Amino acid sequence: MHDNGKMPKVKTMIEKPTPPRGLSATAKRVWLAVCEEFDLDAASVDLLTAYAEACARREQARAVLQKEGITFIDKHEQPRAHPCIAIERDAANTQARLARLLGIHKLTETKPTSPGFSHEA
Repeated sequence: MHDNGKMPKVKTMIEKPTPPRGLSATAKRVWLAVCEEFDLDAASVDLLTAYAEACARREQARAVLQKEGITFIDKHEQPRAHPCIAIERDAANTQARLARLLGIHKLTETKPTSPGFSHEA
């Protein structure tokens, strides 16, 4: 307490968290973009990491699909859907579910071209 009987004001400095080790460049970019836009608590770090990894996985699958196409010919000479279609779909579902849990789904719906939140390739 000060001499005037009031408690001193304490300045708090909140450090921006750093991305966990082992994230790909894409996942790290997403992780940092979310941290820049939102004030997430420490308990959300694992969810955010999973979200960033899902975004990166989805982007990887898209890149493969752009290069190789959405179908391939199997050993019986039949056209089949490329496995990356399922990978992209699963990553998109995971991404959407985690966005809702993190409370960032409104940004991903309203700003589809924001860094780390792209819905388009």
